[in-house]
Amino acid sequence: TDRVALWRLRQSNPLRKSSGGRKKLDVEEARSLVLIICHLAKDHQELIRRAVALLEQMTQQNSEPHRAALLGDYLDNFNNTYRERMTQEEKVSTDSLKQLALKLLIKLLFYSGAKGHQRLWLALLGKVS
Repeated sequence: TDRVALWRLRQSNPLRKSSGGRKKLDVEEARSLVLIICHLAKDHQELIRRAVALLEQMTQQNSEPHRAALLGDYLDNFNNTYRERMTQEEKVSTDSLKQLALKLLIKLLFYSGAKGHQRLWLALLGKVS
């Protein structure tokens, strides 16, 4: 109900750079974030689907994903955002970030579909992989 409070929930991520204390998420806040993530994924489902199909095509052709404009832009944005916002206690390699970005892209496709919020919630609880 309060956008400012929701915005402040970003501070709950222990890996995020920030000034100030961290607050643990309660169940309702976590559930709300799951619903927002899945709603946004559903809004962008067609773009996500195109990106995953392109990734499959690039993999079959043994070509690097960043050579396709859509995937290259996504990987650059992911890498830049991660490095800008997350703490760098351990140096994360560019290859590791690329693998993480592509893995999350594929998972996001599943969370954008019917009952995606249930899938994500169960994944967060460790009930599914």
